[in-house]
Amino acid sequence: MKLHASIFAFILLSTGVIAQKGDKTSKQDVQIIEHFRNSYKKKNYQKFTGKITKNFNQIIFDDKALFIAKGDKLSLLLLEKGLIYPQLIRDFELQKFVKESTDKTQLRYLKYQKNPSASFEVNNEVIKITELNFLNVNEKIKRFKINLKNNSIPSSRTFFIELTNKNATKDTKIEDFVKYSSLTFLSKS
Repeated sequence: MKLHASIFAFILLSTGVIAQKGDKTSKQDVQIIEHFRNSYKKKNYQKFTGKITKNFNQIIFDDKALFIAKGDKLSLLLLEKGLIYPQLIRDFELQKFVKESTDKTQLRYLKYQKNPSASFEVNNEVIKITELNFLNVNEKIKRFKINLKNNSIPSSRTFFIELTNKNATKDTKIEDFVKYSSLTFLSKS
């Protein structure tokens, strides 16, 4: 009887260990999944309508610039199509601050500034965009992570976006997907 109980206990415990080895979702991936689950609100964002200029590894949106790493084709593609741009991120952060801030002194100070958005300005920062393949719901929706790094500040800011292309199929290349897509979700982690 003890032999049967010990074999049964061994089998139960070993299946838990085997199941854990098969699960390859990291803690960071789980946090990202939870972030999308908790803060997802679909919204259509405008593409950039101003002048976009490429100068080596610098993309200039009217008078604001973002830098990309050499060979970063995905970031270049999204920036050149005007889906992500500094003014969008600035306006998003300002709206989020006003909406979520509970400090009345900060809100009052922001109200009396000549240019309230100046505190949230995005200019001359390094951007890195990576696709989150494990979050792609279907072939018409792709989700990405954006890291923005200001060289004068030691930490970076992370955003999550979703692009929707209603005409995409499983065989659609990323270039064509981005070309005909729209930004439908933007969130800061």
